[in-house]
Amino acid sequence: MKLSHLSHVLTVLRSALGLLPASFSISLLKISRSAFSIRLNGILEEQIFSPLLKGNPATLPLLRLFVPVVIERQMTIRVGDESQRNYWVGHFDEVAGYIHRHLGAEDTFIDVGANCGFMTLVASAHVPAGQIYCFEPNPDTFRELSHNLEINGLAANKFNIALSDKKDRCRLFVPEGACGGSSIDAKNYQRRDLLPDEQLPTKFHEVDAERFDDLWRVISNTTSLGSGKIFIKVDAEGFELTIVSGMEEFLKTYASRVTLLLEVYDSEFDAALSMLGNLGFSCHSVLLDGSLAAPERPGTNRFRNYCFKV
Repeated sequence: MKLSHLSHVLTVLRSALGLLPASFSISLLKISRSAFSIRLNGILEEQIFSPLLKGNPATLPLLRLFVPVVIERQMTIRVGDESQRNYWVGHFDEVAGYIHRHLGAEDTFIDVGANCGFMTLVASAHVPAGQIYCFEPNPDTFRELSHNLEINGLAANKFNIALSDKKDRCRLFVPEGACGGSSIDAKNYQRRDLLPDEQLPTKFHEVDAERFDDLWRVISNTTSLGSGKIFIKVDAEGFELTIVSGMEEFLKTYASRVTLLLEVYDSEFDAALSMLGNLGFSCHSVLLDGSLAAPERPGTNRFRNYCFKV
C-alpha cells in the first residue's frame, strides 16, 4: 500500500473512531501491541492514538517490557499519555538498550527524571533494587513510579524531588498528555517547534529542588555504593546541565567508575562537551542497540542521548 493510500485510510479511521466512545480507540491500542510492527505502531501513534487519546485517564497493564528483548517486569501505563504509550507499543530509546547491554549485578543505577519508572524497571532486571536510586519531581508521576515499583515487589530508593544546581523552589511545567515532557526549564517550550495544535503548557507543580551533591551526602550516611560501576541517567527536558552542575563533586570523586547517560538539546551540545570535558569525560553517541559511536554533531531543535565516560 502506498503511503498516500495509507494516510487516507488512517484519516478515515481516525474520523470514524472520533465519533465513537474512546473505548474503541483503546481496543485498537490493545491490538496494536501484538498485531502490528513497531513501524506501523509509530504511524498509528501519530495518526490515531495521539489525537484521540490525549489526556484519557484510562490505564492498561503492561506485563512485559521490550528493550529490545523481553524483560519480565510489569508496568501500568496511562493511555492518555504519549510518553507512556510508547512503552506499550514497543518503542524504547538508546538509553534502555545501553542499560540492558552494560549494567551488571555489582553496579549502581541512578535515574534522574525517572518518570513512571521504565528505565528503573529495566535496570532492576540487572541490579538489586537497593542499588537503584530514582528521582522524579512530578508528584503525579511519582505516584505512578511508586505503583510500578510496588507491583514488581521492588524496594528501590526513590525521591520525589527535583535536582538542580542550588536548593530552590521551582515550577515544573507539565504538558497535557505527555508527562515525559515535564520540565523546570521554561525555555524548553519557547525554543522547540510546536505542533500545529500544540500550545505552551499552562499546568505546573511547585516543587522543591536540591543539589545532588548535598542530597548524596545525606543518602550516603545510610547506604554505600558498592564496588561496581555507577550508571547515571539524566533526562530532564532541557534542565540536564543545571542538574549536572549540582553533581560535580560526585562526578569528580567517582569519575573512573561513572557512566553518564545524558539527554542533551542540540543548542547545548558544546556546553555539555565543555562542562564534562573539564571533568575528564569524553563524549559518545548511543546507538539503538546499546553500542557507542563517535558523537553525532547536533542538528537543530532536537534532544539526543549521549554517553560520557572517562
